[in-house]
Amino acid sequence: AGVINGYSVNLDSKKLGYELSAIVELVAPKLILMKAMSEIVELPNVYAVYHTTGDVDAIIIAKFKGVDELQKFLSGLYNKLEIQRSETRIILNTVKEDFRVII
Repeated sequence: AGVINGYSVNLDSKKLGYELSAIVELVAPKLILMKAMSEIVELPNVYAVYHTTGDVDAIIIAKFKGVDELQKFLSGLYNKLEIQRSETRIILNTVKEDFRVII
């Protein structure tokens, strides 16, 4: 019936070396944003991309092995895509992170 989209494994990202999690908020013109989001979802560090209402147009949840990897990611966003503005929030402590749907 199309209810199940797939199956996944819940891995401990820190044990895999991804010590840094970040929320990246983007502001971009609508047509550029649609193109950008289709490219962003393909990036390996990206766990989620949300098209949003409010002061920002999109929110990205991503994980990195360190600050250098985050810096390369952000530079890539600005170099490849016409992003007007972004704000990055580094996550200090994850209280809950569970994307499973439980019925």
